Amino acid sequence: MYGNEWCLFEKKNKKEIYKKKVLPTGLILDELLHDYVIGSPTYVIRKKSLDSLEYHFNKHFHIIGDFDLNIRLAAKWKFNCVQDPVAIARIHGQNESLLNKNKEIDELKIWYDEMKINPIFSSKSGLNQIPLKILYLETMQAISVDGFKKNFIKVLKYPFCFNKIKLIIALLLPKFVIKKIKNY
Repeated sequence: MYGNEWCLFEKKNKKEIYKKKVLPTGLILDELLHDYVIGSPTYVIRKKSLDSLEYHFNKHFHIIGDFDLNIRLAAKWKFNCVQDPVAIARIHGQNESLLNKNKEIDELKIWYDEMKINPIFSSKSGLNQIPLKILYLETMQAISVDGFKKNFIKVLKYPFCFNKIKLIIALLLPKFVIKKIKNY
């Protein structure tokens, strides 16, 4: 079971609901691969479900450990969801995932390489979204470091979707603005 969450943006002193859409329930593996919506402070796992896994947390994943655990659980179990916010996640300048985007990218690459040879995951269409997510994160990270000139072609090659629009906007913004935003 998991629930929605409030995100408290410390610098803005603003509280927003993380996902405003209806969150998925039931067998949601493919949905989670498309759009991972489970906030770390919101999930509760039955011991029986946890014990059904080969291992709980992969010691090699510092940033994506919860993602890995919940995806593997979703491959075996139905999920239920409380649609209302049940927790608050504080977003501030020192969040581990925001400070270590390159580590997140590297971990996602390793995770994807492991999962694409796993028959349970390789058959899911949502798994194809992971390389696209990696490309998006790499491109956004490169834009924040190198700016417009070195990344224009990368953005042009990115498939058309909402994230491409965000990348185009990021290309046009000055680097110092991109570095301040960080939460992409």
